[in-house]
Amino acid sequence: MLLVALLVIMLMSTWVLAHESRRLHIEQLQDLAVPLLVETNYANRTQGSKYGLLPMPIEEALRQQAVSMGIRVLLIDPDGSVQLDTEVERSLKGQRISAFVEPLADLQADAEPEDGIVRSEAVPKQGEPNPLAGYRVVMAVDARPPDSALFVAAPPTRPEAVERLSTRYGIALATAIGVAALAGLMMSKAVSAPVSALAAAADAMARGDFAQHVPGEGPDEIGLLIARFNAMSRTVAAVDRSQRALLADVAHELRTPLTSVRGYAQALRSGVAADPQSRERALVTIEAESERMGRLVDELLDLSRLESGQSRLRFEALGVDDVFARTVARFSPSARAREVELAYRSAPGLAVQADDDRLAQALGNLVDNALRHTGSGGSVSLSAEGADGMVRLAVADTGTGMDRQTAERAFDRFQRGPDEDDAGFGLGLSIVREIVFTHRGTVGIDSEIGSGTTVTLALPAAVDSR
Repeated sequence: MLLVALLVIMLMSTWVLAHESRRLHIEQLQDLAVPLLVETNYANRTQGSKYGLLPMPIEEALRQQAVSMGIRVLLIDPDGSVQLDTEVERSLKGQRISAFVEPLADLQADAEPEDGIVRSEAVPKQGEPNPLAGYRVVMAVDARPPDSALFVAAPPTRPEAVERLSTRYGIALATAIGVAALAGLMMSKAVSAPVSALAAAADAMARGDFAQHVPGEGPDEIGLLIARFNAMSRTVAAVDRSQRALLADVAHELRTPLTSVRGYAQALRSGVAADPQSRERALVTIEAESERMGRLVDELLDLSRLESGQSRLRFEALGVDDVFARTVARFSPSARAREVELAYRSAPGLAVQADDDRLAQALGNLVDNALRHTGSGGSVSLSAEGADGMVRLAVADTGTGMDRQTAERAFDRFQRGPDEDDAGFGLGLSIVREIVFTHRGTVGIDSEIGSGTTVTLALPAAVDSR
């Protein structure tokens, strides 16, 4: 594209120079025609010569001037006949140049006596013989009687200034094209190499090899493109690893209930479980394991909707005190059965901008986890405080706690503590994390073995929060 643009500029500039050169040449010839016509008229008046019959000294002087200036001077009478031609070898004297009769008549007709000497480019009439073809011709007419006409002809040429400008311009343009071609070649190589690497990496990703890294990240456009591609590759690779791990975890979680269902179903079909007690036990087990698999599928679907953004939320201002009261009321029977104290405290007027159902689900998952990990005589408490436009909701227990490595992985899918029972799948905290993220909040965990665990949710405060 750069070379094409330079070529277009060169062609346009060449045309402008050629046009300007022709204009300047015509102006030079017109400037020469005036003094030559004045000189001729002066000779006619002072020496009493008739039009076109100049004394020999004057004719010889005109010839010398024409040779020295590289021009051709012709005196032409009104009917187009040449009375004087400074060209000796191919003299047109005595011939009629019909191609210039009409242009000369038009110039004489337009001239007024007060105009004095008028001049113009002589454009020959098309279709008429023109012995001056190949010359640039100007004509000068003295409008004052007795009228006379003088033609000045010269081969096409360019003024010296234009010639110098054209030469320098040509050198500059050739240099510019060479530099542009070299720069274009270097730029092409600089661009094609990373682009080829990007194409190869994209092909590898299309074949399923998502862990790709292309060198060349930088602040320019190609560098930014490579940086974004590498970031995309890392994300896609992480998602692929996550999906593979999810499939492996789901297969692992389903293996035990499926084994139980298959075993008891075969026992029923083969007659091994023939007595009523055995059949009842088999049916109860099949039903319980089926419900367990159903809960697993429901939780996975719920987590998938949250992660993909397909779960529609209805945000509204929710009073924290009311949300805590409903959560405690919901889990009080379970807390009493486990002999665990369940309470809450909240500063008056605190409110969060959240979806009621999803916030209740998140707090419910946290309280359920806390109750299952807190022994008899322990406590689970909910608290809230507001600061910097956020409300921090905390669920704390005095249970078994976790070590640092376990706490760091607590929000990953299918992560369960060493004392976790078979009631959960390790998806509760993952769902909590996704719910908080969809609320543009943050979640954190602080735990110590033997001292308990505290999970804190930071959610945007409602507009009317005090």
